[in-house]
Amino acid sequence: MKLLSDIAKIKPGHPFRGKLNEDADGDVAVLQLKDITDSFFIDITNASRVDSSIIKSSYLLQEGSVIFRSRGHTNTCAIHHDADTPTVCAAPLFSIDVNPLLALPEYVCWFINQQSAQTYFNRNAKGTSVRMIDREALGNLPIPIPPLKKQREITAIAKLADREQRLMDQLREKKKTLLSGILAQVASGTGIDAENERLPEVVATPQEDKDNHPEP
Repeated sequence: MKLLSDIAKIKPGHPFRGKLNEDADGDVAVLQLKDITDSFFIDITNASRVDSSIIKSSYLLQEGSVIFRSRGHTNTCAIHHDADTPTVCAAPLFSIDVNPLLALPEYVCWFINQQSAQTYFNRNAKGTSVRMIDREALGNLPIPIPPLKKQREITAIAKLADREQRLMDQLREKKKTLLSGILAQVASGTGIDAENERLPEVVATPQEDKDNHPEP
């Protein structure tokens, strides 16, 4: 078991005085809290832009930088992969640059998003109205460091599980939309004849069946 600060360099987000002055023609993207999705992905599509003349080069993100949400009720992270676009993150985000000889960014990101790490953050958060994880608390996060080969295996399995969950969510949403449309036609009398035709049976997805019938 090591501390996060033992295996990674933690930097605060780029400081901006007052409100961020966006420049539509700016050549540097600025990641903010809104640009990290609840699914632990960074969406740079609508990120604010600024001119590079106001950016300190030491704050530019590297390929594989782990971006951590230090403020709010959800202290999770995502990985920056867009190496083609010069990018910085703005406070209150932190960037975590992992030592590649000790750990994989994907593994560190996966661990931070797990319940054990979230429990640690809950115990070490500061503030009442606005919850905050400071740099010291983040750096003191205990993290197990298995061999790199094992880290790759863990992250590969986790990635497959996430993909399966997203597909299940998409299937559930499409089924809901389809069924709503059919029932709306029945109600308006423009679709299935409710008096003479049977309504379609609803078949639960494996995940829904598991949710509705948990194992004892």
